[in-house]
Amino acid sequence: FGLKAPEVEGRDFGGLPIPWDWQSVTENIERCRQSGERSTAAMVRFDRPGEGEAFLMLTVSPVFDEAQNRAGFLLLGEDVTE
Repeated sequence: FGLKAPEVEGRDFGGLPIPWDWQSVTENIERCRQSGERSTAAMVRFDRPGEGEAFLMLTVSPVFDEAQNRAGFLLLGEDVTE
């Protein structure tokens, strides 16, 4: 996304300056949060620095601790731009 570590370290995820379709990302995270299961958004638009519009397949998976309590989420994006 063209971001440097000092721009993102210690910041809340929702406040990061990631140039993508935040509504689609947020909805996908919320689906995962409510269901407790992996959720996938097929085409999330984002701006690739210096290249313009591109698309990700975004998968959000719940992460559990050793007691099987939900501890967070893992976001995995695959560039599906043609």
